[in-house]
Amino acid sequence: MQNDSSVYRSELAAIILALNWTNQLHDIIGVVIFSDSLSALQSIKAQNEDTFIVEILTLCTHSQYKGIPINLEWIPGHCDITGNEVADTAAKHALHNPVIDIKNKLNKNKFNSKLKLYCYDKWQYEWENKTISPLK
Repeated sequence: MQNDSSVYRSELAAIILALNWTNQLHDIIGVVIFSDSLSALQSIKAQNEDTFIVEILTLCTHSQYKGIPINLEWIPGHCDITGNEVADTAAKHALHNPVIDIKNKLNKNKFNSKLKLYCYDKWQYEWENKTISPLK
């Protein structure tokens, strides 16, 4: 993932990875994915326009067509729930991996925000260093 990833986007990426993994399994009758990210689950439920959420909804729809119901459930984080604590520990170790093999495309709002900031910073630098030529 890119360096500008957020915890929220990482949570969505984890759900995508879990859904992709379940698609590789055979003879399953249903799937429940637990997440401690309430904001990610609420965004999925609201069907927000985000590339990761669109991918999650697409993967869930494909599973539904195959007769495999997908349930996404919230589980409170940091409450001494063994499975959740193991997942949090694994996530912390993953932070040290130099490469994670998932593309993290920015959504339109995030892209526009980064573009505006870049343009402002570039203009400010040129203004302070007087590299902007005067209008004629």
